[in-house]
Amino acid sequence: MHPEAGRKFIDTLDEALRLFKSKKLIESCQIVFSTHSPFIVQKLSEYNSVLSLASKNKTDIIVNTFDNIERLIFPNRSTYSFNLVMYHVFDVPTIELHNELYGVLQEISGCDSIKSYKDKQSKQRIQGFDSWRGNTCTRM
Repeated sequence: MHPEAGRKFIDTLDEALRLFKSKKLIESCQIVFSTHSPFIVQKLSEYNSVLSLASKNKTDIIVNTFDNIERLIFPNRSTYSFNLVMYHVFDVPTIELHNELYGVLQEISGCDSIKSYKDKQSKQRIQGFDSWRGNTCTRM
């Protein structure tokens, strides 16, 4: 599915469910679907959703609830970062993630260059971000 079509699919599905609910055709419902699309996962940040990750070993299919939703959202943002979805959900690190992380660090520090921060407050903000991201990334 084209990335934009996937995003529109989620909105269209939501619109249809709201219509069914308004016409009393359903009281509530649960939708279960699977995807390999980070675009669809990213779009789900706008909805009440639960992510589960499935993997397969030689004999079993393992399904785990993805409990680290906060790891998909950068500080001061409300939607999932596409690059964090790629990294944490699909286990695919990208150059774009590095660039986005660098931009977030610049924003938090208030500096044009991360190496140029001198004041104690900027240093503390960067260290605070460092603890937010957990042990999943290496230091820049």
